[in-house]
Amino acid sequence: MKRPMKGVTESSSSLESIHIMMRNYTMGQEVTFDVANGKTITLPALNEEQITAVQSEQYIEYMRNAIHHPSWFGWPDATGDYKKIGFVLQALNHNTARVLLIVNDPSALEMLAMQYCAYVYWGYILHIDKATVLRSVLRPAKDDQSEIEGVDGEIKQRQVKDDVLGMEVA
Repeated sequence: MKRPMKGVTESSSSLESIHIMMRNYTMGQEVTFDVANGKTITLPALNEEQITAVQSEQYIEYMRNAIHHPSWFGWPDATGDYKKIGFVLQALNHNTARVLLIVNDPSALEMLAMQYCAYVYWGYILHIDKATVLRSVLRPAKDDQSEIEGVDGEIKQRQVKDDVLGMEVA
């Protein structure tokens, strides 16, 4: 087992490695991270239009006033955007956030790549590490939709029967 240097805790050496990685990041390049459960995620390279977008004043205002709003520190997905963008950020302080969860989907990875690029550009810190969970995308095929609806109907019928045959308690 490798031990951290004397006077350096494992978490602070991990934080230092995040700082080093972010300093060595070239705006918009593809980047890979080790995440929870021995998995890795690769954020795709960004095009010029995407890089320009994250460098805009509107983007930093969103980061300051939505993600890092002082009233929402510590609350996962304070912006309520998970269903639209496919990842959950948790603001830790005024300029640091952690990615808690990312859906393994090309559009979610692209959105996270833009977010990571913005954090680097604006001098913020974004933790994507072994505490980040990669979630598989489980979408039913169109042919399987009727099977899912059939199961839903059967569950509803059982609930009605259970309600009618309930037990009275004195």
